[in-house]
Amino acid sequence: MGTYSLRSPEFVEQIGQLDRRTKCGARTRQGTACRRAAVSEVGRCPLHGGGAALKRRYEAELRTSKPGKRQDWLLKRLAKTARNREREYQKTPPNPFDRAAQEFHTAVKEGRTTLDARARWINAVNVVRPYRLDHAMPMIHEAAMGKLGHPMMAATFIAGHLSLNESEIAEFQDKLGFPN
Repeated sequence: MGTYSLRSPEFVEQIGQLDRRTKCGARTRQGTACRRAAVSEVGRCPLHGGGAALKRRYEAELRTSKPGKRQDWLLKRLAKTARNREREYQKTPPNPFDRAAQEFHTAVKEGRTTLDARARWINAVNVVRPYRLDHAMPMIHEAAMGKLGHPMMAATFIAGHLSLNESEIAEFQDKLGFPN
């Protein structure tokens, strides 16, 4: 093994090539420009937005490459870029209203309930608490399907959940067609 000098022409030329490459230039937390090498398509390093461009480049190359070492390397790189996917805590949680509505529409198709039954419950809630309709919709779907038991029990349950007073409960039951 030979030794080389830091002042040798070959070493100075390599350093010069490193300086000539395109820099990222994004603002860092220290307020200075990022000095990492930029991805050519976007002009940013993988830390500052160039990762998506690299992923697209790797995917395109993977489609055209033949099986072998290069393809294995590309697969490893794509697995690393997958780390930047949306995290569990960033995902939108499932909406319970969507599940209840889907279940209700399935029940309508199967003939277990009707749209008129749901409309009657919606109108009754709109009379006493119009601003809480979105909050009551999952319960309305379950009441229209008969999941909350007898309609009178379902009305009592929903009235309690909406915090209705005596006169509002009477009006609510009247709109549903129950005797007072």
